[in-house]
Amino acid sequence: MEESFLEVVRLDEVAMKYGVSCEICGDQVALRFGNLEVRVVNEGGSYVALIQLPLPKDFLDDYLVGEYLERYCIFLKVAARGGFTASLTYELREDLGAVVARVPLGNLGRVVDFVRRFAEVYEDVRGTCRPR
Repeated sequence: MEESFLEVVRLDEVAMKYGVSCEICGDQVALRFGNLEVRVVNEGGSYVALIQLPLPKDFLDDYLVGEYLERYCIFLKVAARGGFTASLTYELREDLGAVVARVPLGNLGRVVDFVRRFAEVYEDVRGTCRPR
């Protein structure tokens, strides 16, 4: 995050505006949208957003089913409405017990734009994905 102090301040402002938990540590940003976590990391000079979607393992009860359904639903709605589906790729991470969605972002300015758009759409869909 050494590229631009101004961009880091803008990122923090976006997070505060939408009430998103935002932790910046070195070249990583961890954002929490409800129970959905988005990490932005620097890979070889270019930023990438990583969204971890858990997969059921040995144990699955009604509570976990509800949690997983809510995360998947929020992710799918945000990806579709936010316009991220065209650039998404997925990676199965057995060590994490999850599928990791990747969105290439590029520079820090685009990270700020991504977080703003993600937060705007999240605000619209929050509460619409709770299992009945």
